Amino acid sequence: MHEADAILAGNLMEILAEIRSFNGIALFHCEEDSLLRKKEERLRKQGRKDPLLIPEWRCPEAEELAVQTLIYTAKQTGARVAVAHASLPLSSWRWPRPGARGSRFIPKPVRNT
Repeated sequence: MHEADAILAGNLMEILAEIRSFNGIALFHCEEDSLLRKKEERLRKQGRKDPLLIPEWRCPEAEELAVQTLIYTAKQTGARVAVAHASLPLSSWRWPRPGARGSRFIPKPVRNT
């Protein structure tokens, strides 16, 4: 189900510090990998293969925790970051207001069409 490698916090700090060094911007897909893996393990044990497992597997907590980690790390390094297809209101309302002092975050919300 899940094939992407996670970026650990220590590596994220190094990556964002490097991006900050040339005033770049990085786009992230935010989901906390250990939560996804636990959910996946439980669903596999249940033998689930139906399409309704996606919202259970790709849970709101995984996105929220990853977004908060990214915000913290970006603040610490001063790097500019964007979040790809943030799907939760919780992920948006915690972002600093655009143009706010020190604001270097760009959420990219999902549009339901």
